Amino acid sequence: MRKLGKFFRLIQNEYIKILKKISTWIMLVLILVVCVGYFGISKIAEYEINNSMYAMTDEDYAEQLQSDLAYAKETKYEGWEADAGEYQFCLDHEIYRYDWRRQAVSAAFHDVTDAADAESLKKAAIDGDWKAYFQYNLDALPDGSQEDESAWLMRYCIDHDIAPDENDKIYQLAEKLSSAKAELAGYELQKESGASVDAAKYQDAKDHVQLYTYRLEHNILLDVSENQDWFNTGVLNFWTVFGSSYRVLTFVGILMIMICGAIVSSEFSQGTIKFLLINPVKRWKILAAKYLTAISFGYGMLLLTYLISALGSMLLYGTEQLDAQYLYVSAGAVKSMSGFVYILRNYMLSSVNILVMSTLAFAISSLVRNTALSVGIGMGAMLGGNLVVTILSAFRLDWARFLIFSNTDLVAIAQGDSPFMGHTVGFALCILGIHLFIFLLTAWDGFVRREV
Repeated sequence: MRKLGKFFRLIQNEYIKILKKISTWIMLVLILVVCVGYFGISKIAEYEINNSMYAMTDEDYAEQLQSDLAYAKETKYEGWEADAGEYQFCLDHEIYRYDWRRQAVSAAFHDVTDAADAESLKKAAIDGDWKAYFQYNLDALPDGSQEDESAWLMRYCIDHDIAPDENDKIYQLAEKLSSAKAELAGYELQKESGASVDAAKYQDAKDHVQLYTYRLEHNILLDVSENQDWFNTGVLNFWTVFGSSYRVLTFVGILMIMICGAIVSSEFSQGTIKFLLINPVKRWKILAAKYLTAISFGYGMLLLTYLISALGSMLLYGTEQLDAQYLYVSAGAVKSMSGFVYILRNYMLSSVNILVMSTLAFAISSLVRNTALSVGIGMGAMLGGNLVVTILSAFRLDWARFLIFSNTDLVAIAQGDSPFMGHTVGFALCILGIHLFIFLLTAWDGFVRREV
């Protein structure tokens, strides 16, 4: 117990050294500025998106129909009479947008040969009777034929009274399930024909069908995993902004690499290493205290960034649906975890790259005792690793999966976005574990066995 107390005092002394440095406080202020800047960029993006998006009004659609009608009458191209009849009918009955009503009118003028059926479709469009239109399409299926995914969607909407409104969350979810069923059916047809099918993609398709079915059955309209990347979707809310905030961890990584790259070498450059080694403490304990101090300080900054991001997202985008869950399939069953836990998991997965590169800087610092070199190599490896992986994967070099850079982006690997087929988080952790062991062994050898 006494020895453990001495070890913790070593860590305490290392914390005092870190916090006394002006460079540490400058980096902490920069991290705070980056977090604030991230929210500022999100609000600017929200403003730009809201002001740049142009939504066509009913008047715009009516003008388009008038233009199409005039063109049909003027050019009299082949089949223009049916088109003109459709356009005029839509104008007369104020059916402007191309939704299910427009599809019904189009079918009545172009596809249906029976006059009674055509009139029933027109009446359904005028009355807004989407059930009649869907039922007509289902009845039109040939006897003995199997329903495709679009027919399944129509029957599901009828059975559950879900109007085909593109803005309705439940209908959107039903459409996703329909698309997932279509994707799965495509893979099954490939398997039946003897063609090779990617097992991971096939399993993903099955999982998507199971997930969307579960969400529909339990009326779960929001899944956190679908709402975390506003950079690509342009959708800004609490979960998309908070979910993407792990991107600012690069700056936490820079701070960790600076600390790890200097925590040993600075003792030699400043001439304080001899005073440190005078203490009756084994060298490996001094080294371990320095490493644990640097890493724990960095993870403290990570958790602080997580809290700042959560609070900032709440302040700017509200607190609705904070109880949203992340849903996933495991062992054939749908399971869930809190959205906050899911995003914290992404933070931790993203931190693995920082941890590995900081350990690399720590090893170089102990080996060559040069702060600039260790920090430079650590930052270069962290910032340039993705480029190396992109180049190697472009040449389809499968052996590149064994490189450290190919295994640091655990978020992408967990989401199935790795450039290497069959790449798993377990495999990546094994590769990273081997590299970490080599780095720490190098640091131990450079500090413990070499003469001062």
